[in-house]
Amino acid sequence: MIGVDCGRAGIVVPDRDPRHYEADAGQRRLDALLGGVVTRTARTPSGGRHYYFRPPVGVEVGSSVSLFVPGVDVRGRGGYVIVPPSPGVAGV
Repeated sequence: MIGVDCGRAGIVVPDRDPRHYEADAGQRRLDALLGGVVTRTARTPSGGRHYYFRPPVGVEVGSSVSLFVPGVDVRGRGGYVIVPPSPGVAGV
């Protein structure tokens, strides 16, 4: 499996977990936070989704658990994600 240290890579990855995610309300809140930005995504082995972003220059984003949207964790400084082509992780 391939792990990426989000802080060192300069990326922020919201991680949608279907086990704790409220489908309709959660997706509306997530869409509002992402502001319609198109990005690379990857399906996770649990059926969730990672959304990959680069934050604006000079902005550092830490990791959090369900802080903004229930069931959506944010991986940033201090966090990591498993990325494609790791087994069970599919890039889209």
